[in-house]
Amino acid sequence: MQLVPAPTLAPVVINVEPRDKKDDSTMEDEVGFSLHTLQAREKHREILTRMEQKWRARQIAIPTNDKLVMMRLRELKEPIMLFGEYPGDRRERLRDVLARLGSDQGMPSIAKAQLRDSDRSEEGELYYTEGTESLKKIRQWIAYHSLQYARKRVLDSQRLHDNEPALAQWEHAMTLVWDRVKKWGNISSQVGDERPLSGCAFSPDSSIVATCSWSGMAKLWSVKTCETLISLKGSNERIQGLAFHPQSCLSQDPASLNLATCGADSDVRLWSLESTSSIATLHGHADRVNRVAFHPCGKLLASTSNDATWRLWDLDTGCCVLEQEGHSRPVYGIGFQVDGSLVATCGVDAHVRVWDLRSGACISVLEGHVKQALALDWSPNGYVFATSSDDNTVRLWDLRKRKSVAVIPAHNTLISCVKFEKQNGDFLVSGSFDNSCKLWSVKRSQWSLLSCLTGHESKIISLDISHDTTKLITASYDRTWKLWAEEEVDPERRAQQLRQQAENAAQHSASTPPPESPTEGADPDSSSSSDSDMEL
Repeated sequence: MQLVPAPTLAPVVINVEPRDKKDDSTMEDEVGFSLHTLQAREKHREILTRMEQKWRARQIAIPTNDKLVMMRLRELKEPIMLFGEYPGDRRERLRDVLARLGSDQGMPSIAKAQLRDSDRSEEGELYYTEGTESLKKIRQWIAYHSLQYARKRVLDSQRLHDNEPALAQWEHAMTLVWDRVKKWGNISSQVGDERPLSGCAFSPDSSIVATCSWSGMAKLWSVKTCETLISLKGSNERIQGLAFHPQSCLSQDPASLNLATCGADSDVRLWSLESTSSIATLHGHADRVNRVAFHPCGKLLASTSNDATWRLWDLDTGCCVLEQEGHSRPVYGIGFQVDGSLVATCGVDAHVRVWDLRSGACISVLEGHVKQALALDWSPNGYVFATSSDDNTVRLWDLRKRKSVAVIPAHNTLISCVKFEKQNGDFLVSGSFDNSCKLWSVKRSQWSLLSCLTGHESKIISLDISHDTTKLITASYDRTWKLWAEEEVDPERRAQQLRQQAENAAQHSASTPPPESPTEGADPDSSSSSDSDMEL
């Protein structure tokens, strides 16, 4: 059989012309979708369009100034105001209009030009103002005396670190302090006022506690008896803070200046320990005064305010010798270094500034907090201070490095106050709006939790540590202040308490009917519970 080869077929070339893009409606007509499908596709297309507009609207920066919003609406030929429309509604309407037009320019063109001109004029601007002769003398006095204190502090630190036995003894003493504060508990609680408390402080000899409240009242309390010594009507507005004179109850005359308060009436008032009337009132701030602090020498007083400034007052003359700008928003915390040469401030702008009182220069601007910084306190070593913030952290700053050296995530909400132990800075205390205060130890720059003190029913506004490091006081929004310390173990007092309890129990058993036939409506535990309450 002979095989015949198959004929070769010529390749067929099929030219496929690209199809022109047509709109969806034409394609749908050709395919022939049903009416229900076409309606669903149209609805889906509208949903996608609205989602895209909403996404685009969220990316647009809208000014918060209502006047700027109306100016931008006028530029877009939209109504600047609708009936019953609030500023927030107007901002959202501008956002929707810009998203619909595909524009991301929320600021009016006139305002943008003004901002560019102001930024260009203020860029790199640094200016000084001439100080008074009294301020010059104060700066010279601070420079002379602070150098003496600094020299002594540095020499003491060098001797301690060069002497190994002394250093080991100091570390052992610090460990004993930690063990003692771990045993701190609530030994007293008092209702401080009819309205929330806003501040508290120990006197330098730790015998008196001062509290202030939103009612405009400041009160002095005895630490031993927790009874009111004197009530001071500080203001018709609420008092924001207070501070004791460095020599109050020590060498300062009780009839002279011993206490300073500040309030929402923009004034600072000075008080003695013997009169219910203020001995002087310092005027000058344009807005609420938030905090006051005495210079270590006792001759100067600093105050911070919502007018974005802090002031330095000469207490001998009652005059303001320095009005310092620098913060862009209200200033809250302020504290003097132990030598008296530096002062640190913090505020709502989340910046911490350190000022040299000898020259007037801002020597450092520290950034790290992401929300408003509300309080600060210096360590006795002179180069470390702590700040607390609305970002739920406490930051430790080292002036030698000019940066934050530690960040403590101390609480789960705003931290309103922070204090160092006053003698050696062995531990740190922080108070928060989570109704608790925490004690932190420092060892080789490692901060660890020593104790957590709870008991307040509302947020803690202020706290202070006694100068003898044996007590802690906290003031709260729940209108109470609490005293925390190690519970005393006195054998005689304990025996007296036991005898009193035995007598109360005997009286209770004699007056209580037998359990088989209890008196109707009587509570068998009522008398014993009342006795125990009286004991406490």
